[in-house]
Amino acid sequence: VRSLNSTLHPHFTFDSILGGEPVAIYAGAGRIILDGGSIHSLGGTPVQVNAGDDVTIRNCRITTESTANQDAILLWSNLTVENCLIEALGGKAGTDSIGMDGGKLIARNCKIASEGANALTLRNQGSAELWNCDVIGDDSALTVAENLVIESNDCNFHCTGVGKNAVEIYRSSPAKIHLRGGNISSVEGAFDISRGNGSGEITVAGTTWDRAKGL
Repeated sequence: VRSLNSTLHPHFTFDSILGGEPVAIYAGAGRIILDGGSIHSLGGTPVQVNAGDDVTIRNCRITTESTANQDAILLWSNLTVENCLIEALGGKAGTDSIGMDGGKLIARNCKIASEGANALTLRNQGSAELWNCDVIGDDSALTVAENLVIESNDCNFHCTGVGKNAVEIYRSSPAKIHLRGGNISSVEGAFDISRGNGSGEITVAGTTWDRAKGL
């Protein structure tokens, strides 16, 4: 780990490590607050929040350039991100900006973007609250699986991939997505909103989207 510090804006650069992942937040139960700076990984997951952790990250840029299916943030517990830019720049399918396997995510005033995969993938039980965020993915902006509850308020979801859905419930998931305000968009050959083949529920209130593309 190399730390290039200034008094106001610390910058951390994580080298690729053979057989492992360079991470900024990894193990131990407790409360961590990170305010300001940049966390950048060239070949791994810069932030991993394990079970028992309660992490708040504010005013940060979190970036991965991994080409090996490693998310910018991998979440197993409770995480709050505020005023952050979270991006996956590797252009690799499976390298998501945020991958959630459990816990609770709260995101406020953030840009969450992936060049080659999903911006936000919620794969397991838990919940997420999103406020005033821009969520942009090449595979999808938001993909939800399992028994998750998503509350989105004044967020914009955009999918840049051809034939890919912007907001979707994956396969047979019973997840629930509640969208209030904001905008949803996708390119041709896809749906803005897709419920898949599952028993899940998507509610939309005051959100702008292309109804010609349907559900």
